[in-house]
Amino acid sequence: MWRDAHWQVFRVRDAVPLVSAPGTVVRTDGAGLVLRVSRPGEVTVRIAYSPWLRSDGGCLSRAGQFTRLAVSAPGEYRISSEYGPSRHGPSRYGPSRVRAARC
Repeated sequence: MWRDAHWQVFRVRDAVPLVSAPGTVVRTDGAGLVLRVSRPGEVTVRIAYSPWLRSDGGCLSRAGQFTRLAVSAPGEYRISSEYGPSRHGPSRYGPSRVRAARC
């Protein structure tokens, strides 16, 4: 589909998105991703579930081999595996408070 001297990009038929509707990926980095959810509810995030994952503003649970994110309001939410204490209070990625991985 596209290439240059260092990269080649292929089209994949019937590709499944990383996040189910009504969610979309905003950006990723080495330790997590930020996704946008257009309405309250649940989305499946196709990353392997781990109890060490955390979410700023949402509730994480297992969805088979993947991760489910439940949110109470539309907005941007970060899922990460960064190690460290949880930030308490409003999150810059979502409208609700930081919650534990199990809700």
